[in-house]
Amino acid sequence: MVAEACAAAARPDGAEIEAATVLIVPSSGAQPTAGAPFALLWADGGLRLGSADRRGGAHEAQAPKGPVELLPFAGGD
Repeated sequence: MVAEACAAAARPDGAEIEAATVLIVPSSGAQPTAGAPFALLWADGGLRLGSADRRGGAHEAQAPKGPVELLPFAGGD
């Protein structure tokens, strides 16, 4: 079953990709925070882990089109 699930394309085709910028606002603050750890769940089920850039954001030039969710992150807040 795993092999069958992994046989599909990892990313949607070019028509289903768009640039996305997400501002990372920790639950303890009201402003995006530089260096804040994050976990993003993309519309295609992909996961991106990282730290916010100096403006408190994360940019993905070729994100799957659709909703993105900021997940609780162990080690974050």
